[in-house]
Amino acid sequence: MSEQTNTPAENQQASTASSDKKTACCSISSFMRGATDETVAPRKRPAPGADGSAINDQSLIKLTVAAEAWRFIAYCAFWGMCILAIILTRTIVVDKLAAGPDVEGDSCGPFNQEVPGLGLGFDFDLQSHLIQAFGFANICANWDYSPSREIVALFYPLFEYSLLIYLVLDFMTIALSYQRGELTKWFWTLTKIFFPIEIVLCAWFRKSICQS
Repeated sequence: MSEQTNTPAENQQASTASSDKKTACCSISSFMRGATDETVAPRKRPAPGADGSAINDQSLIKLTVAAEAWRFIAYCAFWGMCILAIILTRTIVVDKLAAGPDVEGDSCGPFNQEVPGLGLGFDFDLQSHLIQAFGFANICANWDYSPSREIVALFYPLFEYSLLIYLVLDFMTIALSYQRGELTKWFWTLTKIFFPIEIVLCAWFRKSICQS
């Protein structure tokens, strides 16, 4: 009975296949573990002292901030603002609009619509200004009328400023990641281009419906 012997070429091919399989397994395993000190570019650390120990600089201020935490705060502030507006609208605004102006026939403010008529009260759910203009209403209708409009305006900066803080912190996080070599140059370039646009659009997000 003869024993089959692999040729050098077959041995090399088998070794290469085994190596590729091991590399693929390691790559999947590394991906599932996420980034580590060994898989990303070395981070800058304080230079050791003369005796090899790390230098403890008492004047150094260390601050750890999670940018995504501020995005969560912004979301909570936005939906909190919406809930507040809905409560105010349903408990105060709806009845006030249906009752009409304080002075009979006064067509100022919200009572300036042709339908149901100037100076007359109207149904918020069926005859609001948004429905008259577009045929439907959205969540913004809940802060279109007093006193919901004024109270929500006081609450809105909690959402706006927390979102601006998130945008700034996210930009700083991306900048640090780029310095560590974790991001490509094209991604960093796009980030620098879009960052000021995001700030302007965030500031422009506030809107008001002028009613005379």
